[in-house]
Amino acid sequence: MKTKRRPEVRPTQPRIMGCLHAGWPDAILKQSDRLHPGFGEMTVVEVRRHHLPQPPEDAKNWAEAAGPPVGQIAKEFVKDDGADYYLKVDGPLSDQTYLWDRGRRRWVLIGQGLGFA
Repeated sequence: MKTKRRPEVRPTQPRIMGCLHAGWPDAILKQSDRLHPGFGEMTVVEVRRHHLPQPPEDAKNWAEAAGPPVGQIAKEFVKDDGADYYLKVDGPLSDQTYLWDRGRRRWVLIGQGLGFA
């Protein structure tokens, strides 16, 4: 049986939200990018069909420090073809949500928020 090719994930338009020191988020992350959530945290979330969103079994939170390159995060955690993977960056006055685009093998910005205060 031939599997359907997933459509390309289109990024949302990045904008400054909350803290001006957070700067502009990237719409598409380079594999070598390291994200730093300030004194917040960064988490990988796995969403499978008919299941509640949850971190992968071996997931880690990177808090208060720059995590590994996002390409390494994808190699380590993106394993199930039937699941979607999100990279949540929750920082002070700024948060971003990235979705793993399987077709192009990249993290794409799909949402932003005000983070926490």
